[in-house]
Amino acid sequence: MVCPAALESPPAGARCFLPPAAGSHQGLRHGRASRRDVACQMRLPGLLSSPTPIIEAQEAFENLHALLPPFVRENFASFYSSEMGGIVLEPAAMVVPIEDRMVMRGHGVYDQCLLVNGHLYQLDEHLQRLYASSRKAGLEASVSFGELRKIILHTTAASRKLNGIVRFWLTGGRGTLGISPKEGKGTSFYVLVSSEDKFRDIQKGVRVKTSPVPSPPPYFLTTLTNGFLPHVVATMEAESEDCEVGILVDEDGQVLGAPAANIAMVTVDNDLVVPPHEDTVRGITMERILTLLEKTDDPNLTVSTVVRRHFTPQEAKTALEVFLTTTGVPVMAVTEWDGEIIAEGKPGINTLGFNALINNDEDDVEGSSVHAEVPYGYLTGMEEEEEDELALRLD
Repeated sequence: MVCPAALESPPAGARCFLPPAAGSHQGLRHGRASRRDVACQMRLPGLLSSPTPIIEAQEAFENLHALLPPFVRENFASFYSSEMGGIVLEPAAMVVPIEDRMVMRGHGVYDQCLLVNGHLYQLDEHLQRLYASSRKAGLEASVSFGELRKIILHTTAASRKLNGIVRFWLTGGRGTLGISPKEGKGTSFYVLVSSEDKFRDIQKGVRVKTSPVPSPPPYFLTTLTNGFLPHVVATMEAESEDCEVGILVDEDGQVLGAPAANIAMVTVDNDLVVPPHEDTVRGITMERILTLLEKTDDPNLTVSTVVRRHFTPQEAKTALEVFLTTTGVPVMAVTEWDGEIIAEGKPGINTLGFNALINNDEDDVEGSSVHAEVPYGYLTGMEEEEEDELALRLD
């Protein structure tokens, strides 16, 4: 708050809304206006004009509902909060307390998986990565792995959605606003089911640029936390130069990856080169591609060897193909890097093949070890007829 007495001089025509200083004569002392009296001639913006309203809880909730962004209103289907003790379906209630350490101090980890045709794709792998991140962040869930898994499945069932993205967070929980978690009440867990369609036409490709934004240290870069500021700034900087993605490099100029994405390239010798896990987040989609690659007999794929090593942006620009992998959009071809065209500006045969491998794997449910069936009959209020209709839609 600005103190009126601290202002040196008022603008012309300003009016005073405060009484004269004690002992002054209409604001004058020895023929001179005191500093406070001069300052009081100013009308500070908002002073005694329209006060900030104090509202009741019901009105606050109504305002949250009325001001929901269209994306949230259209896509947020269900939300679990350990602090509320259950699942809510009203998007306006899908909130995290301000004193949660994830909000105040960035002390939280997250992961996400795809909801495909009523099944959570690679749920266990993503949940295991959440646990790995939580150990590095000094967070310990108050319930077991199995209980967290059940909560995720039940929250998904309550959404009544067949396709979308399921995100989950383990946070430092509520307590004081200090840096140390000692005074807190323990960890909190949140799950959000969104029906958003992350489909992207792979034929479009993405334009990337080498980011000038310093990369976080490997300890944090290999942990999925909510500390995404470097990634956000890298993305904004890329977009300011008509690119879509900023590529992070280490202090030696070696490629690390992209915000929320892993990167790989196919060299002219048909080697598939993937940066090592020691310096970036272990990509579950990337690892699944490598697993499927060992099993496939697709004659169109030209990759002969998988190599885990670093590479530079300059080497990537001379590669046959470069691509990104994420959970939401499994494979994206990089068609331009720092203004230089890659692979003739279109996805290469291997990139298209990797995308097909993942898409087929997502749909191949029968006997799968990477699909968790969502128990839609639970917590949904579905009748048998509705479950039969759901089965028909899945067919």
